[in-house]
Amino acid sequence: STMATAMARIRIFHAAAVAIVLLASSSEALVSSATFLFTMPRAAMAGNIAGPAPSCPVPREGALRRSLRGGAAAATAGMTTEFALKTVAPACGVLIANLMFLAPMQQVLKARKEGTLGDVNVLPYPAQMGNCGAWLTYALAIGNPWVIAPNVSGLLFGLFYTITGLQLGSEEKKSQLRKSLAVYSAVVFGAIALGLSGATKSVMSAPNLYGWVGNALLMVYYITPLASLANIIKTKNASTIDPRLAFAGVLNGLFWFAYGVAIWDGYVAIPNGIGALIATFSSTLWLAFRK
Repeated sequence: STMATAMARIRIFHAAAVAIVLLASSSEALVSSATFLFTMPRAAMAGNIAGPAPSCPVPREGALRRSLRGGAAAATAGMTTEFALKTVAPACGVLIANLMFLAPMQQVLKARKEGTLGDVNVLPYPAQMGNCGAWLTYALAIGNPWVIAPNVSGLLFGLFYTITGLQLGSEEKKSQLRKSLAVYSAVVFGAIALGLSGATKSVMSAPNLYGWVGNALLMVYYITPLASLANIIKTKNASTIDPRLAFAGVLNGLFWFAYGVAIWDGYVAIPNGIGALIATFSSTLWLAFRK
């Protein structure tokens, strides 16, 4: 009948309106359109199609725009936070880590030019190699390019510094370097051998093993200077602290801590958080007791 045809057209029109609102992803518009569809005036339902235009809650344009803007803003905020934590933070960490690895370069180049190391402390060089070697192993195991990048350069710089020490150092310094290298090499290559052989598979996976080794070596690296910090407090003299390295250590630790939390990697987050705290303590001591 004519009435049935008219009613069918009306329902098709309203169903199309609901579909358009669904595509616009606006909850307020969806509710309004659904209300319009299911609360159609009884006059129209009774056949009074020629009657006055029905009064219905039509979606307001301003509300729709606000809803869309709010959804876009929330999505943008989420993307911005994720980009900051998973891209900007590790990128800054890579940059700062490389600057810290380059810190001894001027001193080493000067020693090479003069042909002697003098009183340069050579022990941090094999420590840098060992730490970067362990972290590079872990990074390769999990396939994380952000962690790979700084540890490749750190390992190469550490190798250059160590070779310089072995070439120019006194017999005592050369002996210290050889012993330190032997210990770090045994730990890192031993972990790699265990991981590849699957000997620890029943206890932990290879990446977890490498993560634990990297954390252990990094903790040794961080804890070693604590004795000198205690002496600084005792003498109230912070002349042995390099403020640039101390403040860089704070930023480096914070950036890697944030990244580790963002990717839910405790092996990255926890030691770098501790490193940031130790560097903050060193920076505070320098500010308090600088001459």
